[in-house]
Amino acid sequence: MSCCGVDSYRDLSLATNWGKTYKDKSIPLTGKIIGLHTPLVCCKKTERDKLGSGAAASTVGVCATNPATTTSNFENGCYDAVWDEIDKSKTAVILILSAIIAFQAVMIFFSLWLARAIRKENQVGPVG
Repeated sequence: MSCCGVDSYRDLSLATNWGKTYKDKSIPLTGKIIGLHTPLVCCKKTERDKLGSGAAASTVGVCATNPATTTSNFENGCYDAVWDEIDKSKTAVILILSAIIAFQAVMIFFSLWLARAIRKENQVGPVG
């Protein structure tokens, strides 16, 4: 969704499980890349695709050490991105929710009808 963190990459600064050094399959990402400012997942897909390609370690991960809007999604929060996606497909969301509500209404009607039919079958009428 081209986003990073809830509001931005700053949300991840307190993440204790975020290892700030990475090892690529072919190249250990060390040197300039130690102490990353943003996670690699914040980098745009074109930058992340360079990992494992044998590119120089100094160029791989630059989007994490020196984030820029051309290489990283570091300022784009996922909260707004999710709401934008929902807003884009508002009609589909309304139709799906309407279908779920209609299905629930039919199931409530059916369960009440079934309960009435069972009760009517088990009723004991007057003798005679």
